Amino acid sequence: MDERFTERQKAVLKKKRKARKRKRIFVLICFIVSCTAILTVVFKAPFFNITKIEIKGEKILTEKQISDRAEIKIGENIFGARMSKIRDRIKTLSYANEVEVKRAFPSIIKIEVKECVPRAYIACGKKYALIDYSGKILELSKENYKYNVMTIKGIELKSPAVGAYMENESDERIKNCIDALTILEENKTIEKVKVLDFTKLTGIKINYDDRIFVNCGSFDNYDDFKYKLSVCAHLIEDEISPYEKVELDLTMEETVVRPYIDEETKKKLEEEKKAEDTKKAEEEKTEENKND
Repeated sequence: MDERFTERQKAVLKKKRKARKRKRIFVLICFIVSCTAILTVVFKAPFFNITKIEIKGEKILTEKQISDRAEIKIGENIFGARMSKIRDRIKTLSYANEVEVKRAFPSIIKIEVKECVPRAYIACGKKYALIDYSGKILELSKENYKYNVMTIKGIELKSPAVGAYMENESDERIKNCIDALTILEENKTIEKVKVLDFTKLTGIKINYDDRIFVNCGSFDNYDDFKYKLSVCAHLIEDEISPYEKVELDLTMEETVVRPYIDEETKKKLEEEKKAEDTKKAEEEKTEENKND
């Protein structure tokens, strides 16, 4: 009796387990069918087709340049547009620094571009490369006056490519130049610089606003040069009158500030001193002959 009852219980439990299993399978199938239907509606419904592209942040790049490079098709399903791929395509524009792309449901793609800021011209054969503070080459041109930015002297790029970085070229001057530009960007004096001259590595020179002429000495290391330019920035901001024209010598233990003398005047003074020294030497020689 007990054995038959036990067998009957087992059979009932077995049927219940099978019923629960069938129910779970049915629920899973319903879920999959529902998801498929929803996805089909989402990807096919005109409600989610792209109707507008909003672009912000463009100053140098035009809206058309950004839109063309994004390759977004009006009428395309918003879920089919890959945000990462759109961003990567836009970043191939040389002026594109940071790019954000996002969906604004149900039908708008929003693009925001933070552009690279032109900071300097540097020679490369018969052309000039326009670069930002990080050394990224923004464009190549035959002239160097489209933008009111500094000129870098003493360095010439051998194989520039738009969108590439100067540091790809193996030259210690280039590395030092990028470091100097980075420091000038950080201390917010980069827009005042007219010329950054690396002609002599032992006497790197900076021309601020055509009225403050700085001899920075050599680029021994990043921190040392950063300190020199921070001293320079402080003097320009707080000590030197906006009407003064001076020379700063940062090669000494203490910074030397003296009135600026232009090259023509310097040459004239040197010639006068030389003539005076010659005259003095002749007079001394004449005096010696008399004594003999």
